[in-house]
Amino acid sequence: MGEAVTNTFTLFNTGTADLTIRELTTNGAGAAQFSIVGLPASLAPVGSSDFTIAFHPTNSGDYTAALIIASDVPGVDSNYVVNLHGSAYQLSTLRGPYAGGNTITINAGTLGNGTDITNVTVGGVAATIITQGIDWVTITVPATGSAGVKDIVIQSTSVGETTFAGAYTVNPAGQIGGVIEDWTQWQEVSGLPDARMGLAASVLNGALYAVGGAKDSQICTNVYRYDGTNWTEVAGLPTASFTLAAGVLNGALYAVGGATITGFQTNVYRYDGTNWQEAAGWPAASCALAAGVLNGALYAPPSCGISLCTFRAARRGC
Repeated sequence: MGEAVTNTFTLFNTGTADLTIRELTTNGAGAAQFSIVGLPASLAPVGSSDFTIAFHPTNSGDYTAALIIASDVPGVDSNYVVNLHGSAYQLSTLRGPYAGGNTITINAGTLGNGTDITNVTVGGVAATIITQGIDWVTITVPATGSAGVKDIVIQSTSVGETTFAGAYTVNPAGQIGGVIEDWTQWQEVSGLPDARMGLAASVLNGALYAVGGAKDSQICTNVYRYDGTNWTEVAGLPTASFTLAAGVLNGALYAVGGATITGFQTNVYRYDGTNWQEAAGWPAASCALAAGVLNGALYAPPSCGISLCTFRAARRGC
């Protein structure tokens, strides 16, 4: 969903007199989802003219309508009816990591009776069905074994097989977001849900995290996760902080030091992908830090406070 699908039709006048189109109407429950462009007011004998019908759904689902072309042809054939049908689907996320494991929801027309979706595949690999309804299903995406565009196929007892060709894209291994075609240029992607300054950022399990920061003199606890397409707010820091550092050590995200409304802090917090827990504190209060990992240790050189310090999971030192 999101882009109109357009088909071109040709209207012929096979008679020996001019053909006049007297009226053009669309009816049916889905009429508002279709638009007609270029239908002529008249046609010369043995003439023809192209016109287009575009399907531009505003929501996922199945839509039907009828285009009625009324002409001056005498008799019962003066009205020509074109039956219209369109189906639209929507994914909560259009792309995801090479390793899979992310959750997406697929909304479409009728996919089943609400309980009888038996199998969903992404790129031919079975996904885990989490929950489902008549016109939607939520799955955990599998590791497909290759990057690129993948079909999603949904099978149910009542409807049968529904295929969404090229609906989902698997990112290359180790990459956040889509393929950047020209690595010599910057490209703008989705912005943060809210403006921040003095925040920290790091990558955990193929997602980019924006941690803490400040806005309009208010120090924030918010943490946002970027999957390459969208930002999602996750569990916030236990304590509001800005000009802090963030780094990943042994599969966990660490938020180190920074400043609060009362001054610089020594606090270190560890995020396991779900929750934050306080870890061993920094040797002395500090802010405006940077962070990096070398040989299994997290280093955080500050620009104010104290000298370079290291952190090794269970101990720290300067």
